[in-house]
Amino acid sequence: MKQINAYILFDGKCREAMEFYKDAFAADLQIQTIGESPMGEKMPDAKDNIMHATLNQREKVLLMASDMMGE
Repeated sequence: MKQINAYILFDGKCREAMEFYKDAFAADLQIQTIGESPMGEKMPDAKDNIMHATLNQREKVLLMASDMMGE
């Protein structure tokens, strides 16, 4: 069976995009914000940005994403 497997970088729109894909693929979504991580104290302005998101749909789709982009 073929599977979609990708890591996507967003600039502050990760949650919005992954919520869309969650509905589109009827998949499970797990999200960790920067504020929930040990980096939260060092990056208070980005605490609501997504450090890592994983969307999984029964071995057919695995999308991972983040708002953590370099300049």
